[in-house]
Amino acid sequence: MLLIKEDRQMKTVLAVLVLMLAGCAGQVVNPNVTDVGRSRSISVVDRRPQAEKQAETFSYLISNDAYATYRVDEDAVAPPGTILLRHRAYEKMGAQQPAVELVVHHFVVYSNLQTELRRGTFGGFFAGAIGAVVVSQLPTTVPGTGCASVDRAGFESLASNEYRRALYSLQENPQNVSVYIVFIDTEINGKRVFTRTMMPFKKASDTNSLVGALEAAVGCQLAQY
Repeated sequence: MLLIKEDRQMKTVLAVLVLMLAGCAGQVVNPNVTDVGRSRSISVVDRRPQAEKQAETFSYLISNDAYATYRVDEDAVAPPGTILLRHRAYEKMGAQQPAVELVVHHFVVYSNLQTELRRGTFGGFFAGAIGAVVVSQLPTTVPGTGCASVDRAGFESLASNEYRRALYSLQENPQNVSVYIVFIDTEINGKRVFTRTMMPFKKASDTNSLVGALEAAVGCQLAQY
């Protein structure tokens, strides 16, 4: 009974900390997206696995490698990431001819709070598993935000150990701060691009951290077109 009680207490504390660190108890509205209906002229084909749209906690057990790694619910932000992507694509290329078709193969957000919640040494390395190649250090107000291209086969190979997609290397996150990691795999008029963007939870004073991560990831993705 004592173990059950301690486990419940740990889950409650963990849930509270997640909300505190994420900075969003409930749906967050992106204030930078106005008149989103304008972008409906872009045709969107959503081919994402259903799970990518849903929240998931990979482990509550502090000794588990997956502890304090999460898949973020796409409805945590309004409009969701795919609509933000469509809108920014419209702003960039909506007036082009022929009409733009946007195929979304993957759009998934992970968060990693391991060090914040465990205060231990981080042991997982992302790059070796997926073979990321740095595209750029993004020009945001949040230091440590970076963008990389992704090896699609490496990403798919981690489907059975999905938490590993939420890991990072010490080189890219030497302070072991809590981060959002966003994967976007799209095809626009025949050109397919797959990127990974990592942004620390620490945010600009006027931007929600999750909104900031989504904007950075979408910006990185569309910069490849």
